[in-house]
Amino acid sequence: MITTLTPSPSLDTEYEIPLLQAGELHRASYFGMRAGGKGVNVARVLTRMGLEARAIVPLEPTSSEGFIASAERDSIELEFVEVEGPLRINTTLLHEGKTTKINAAAQPWSPKEAKRIAETFLSLAKKSEFAVIGGTLPPATPAGWITDLVAEASKRCRIVVDSSGVNLREAIAARPYLIKPNKEEAQELLGRSILDVVDAADAAHEMIALGAESVLLSLGNLGSIYAASSTTLLAKPAQLQVQSTVGAGDALLAGFIGTLDEGPEKALAAATAWAEATITNQNLHLDVAVHSSAISRIISEKRIVSLATEKGSKV
Repeated sequence: MITTLTPSPSLDTEYEIPLLQAGELHRASYFGMRAGGKGVNVARVLTRMGLEARAIVPLEPTSSEGFIASAERDSIELEFVEVEGPLRINTTLLHEGKTTKINAAAQPWSPKEAKRIAETFLSLAKKSEFAVIGGTLPPATPAGWITDLVAEASKRCRIVVDSSGVNLREAIAARPYLIKPNKEEAQELLGRSILDVVDAADAAHEMIALGAESVLLSLGNLGSIYAASSTTLLAKPAQLQVQSTVGAGDALLAGFIGTLDEGPEKALAAATAWAEATITNQNLHLDVAVHSSAISRIISEKRIVSLATEKGSKV
């Protein structure tokens, strides 16, 4: 089983419009709505992969009916932790080949809520192969909460963190098994720019030096990098017709950990296949599926390479 924790779940809405003009009325050609948040998105893809996944979600019951109904339609197994703060509603606008996001702020937890969430995560982690913490923490979360949680959970299974800013920095201090930043999050963490794939590989190993055992670094249209102490792999990108980038990083992570027991090369190919299926699909990615032949094709096309064979291609 793989457990995910989404500290700040959301009901995600998506509108497609031909043109975005400030101050004007817009009529959407498409509207969709789904249960969201990084951990929930990872669990959705893992479920589509045929793997057992359980998503821990702090929810206020009276504001969460749409979220719960959406998760049920996607066959996501939820583990509820009741909180008082209302569910976030996030909005994505698809326009002119671009993605514009408006994310609501999460409501703070009480100390008792923070304790119950941690206890639920630890309880399920000891039954899991991986346990994922996906997304940022609500404001005013007790200092050291994620550091303590990662440190304790790491005694029970392989811990994965997909967060940013201070949350990511604190989590790395507890030495998680894997982190999954994107380029912007890595730049913020390290305090410097990432200019090319070789520079990105250096950045991944800098994050390992900070405490992470391994790193899955997404680089947008340049692909992604997996790095461990003695391994650095690059997944080369394909030329794609991008529909939406929402959820692509979550699909990348799910594809990777869901296949990692078959080796890092196969895992990175699977991760790439799921991410590419997500960004080329419409309708909030509810119909995404990846056949094993897509993964085999990425490998046969030699799109997964040791970065030592690559030169400085610009990001």
